[in-house]
Amino acid sequence: MNTRTTRASRTMEHDSVGRVHRDCGHPGSPHRHGTRVAYVADGCRCILCRVANRAAERHRTAALRVGCWQPYVDAAPARAHLTLLREHGVGLDQIAKISNTPKSTIRRLLHEPPESPGRIRTETADRLLAIRLSPDHVAPRSQVDATETCSRIHTLVGAGHPIPELAHALGKTSVSLRRTLNRRLVTAQTAASVSRLYDRLQSEHLETNRASRRPTNGTSACTRPTG
Repeated sequence: MNTRTTRASRTMEHDSVGRVHRDCGHPGSPHRHGTRVAYVADGCRCILCRVANRAAERHRTAALRVGCWQPYVDAAPARAHLTLLREHGVGLDQIAKISNTPKSTIRRLLHEPPESPGRIRTETADRLLAIRLSPDHVAPRSQVDATETCSRIHTLVGAGHPIPELAHALGKTSVSLRRTLNRRLVTAQTAASVSRLYDRLQSEHLETNRASRRPTNGTSACTRPTG
């Protein structure tokens, strides 16, 4: 009988220097399975990570064969993009989750040179640069710039919506909303709530204006001169 078909051999293998590696039994923590990052950085030898590593090696071999292998690129664009994401409230945990990149790598990139690497792997840069600014990527309690939020509140007040009315619609007190107008930063949750309220009230305002311009029943939109 082929002993490699036994359960023990399926969950254990020996490398070239005799070290034993076991398939991980945990569901993706502290790393995400099925990636070359987990295979190389974390030493994971589960089936999914081995498959991912073999696929990466095949890609590398094919690229070398045609002379287009570029394993490293300038880290500056990725660093600038990470800084932009952080300024808009996207946290490290969220960036790591979306891009499937270790937080340690992201932290190193966010450092200023010379502490930060000058070059990073091409696939790492591609994953990080692929992240787009989206409200879905921002943690509710993270801090974002308050300029746009305050501008929207002032616009609504100028359109005839008093602070108490806006505060009630937002689930806040009038005192709390007035304090928001004096802040440099607000939570992403507050910014999103104000944005939704602004869009709704502006839409209602436009619909009211359209309705007021519609001709009433029996009345022509154009009045022809008589005589």
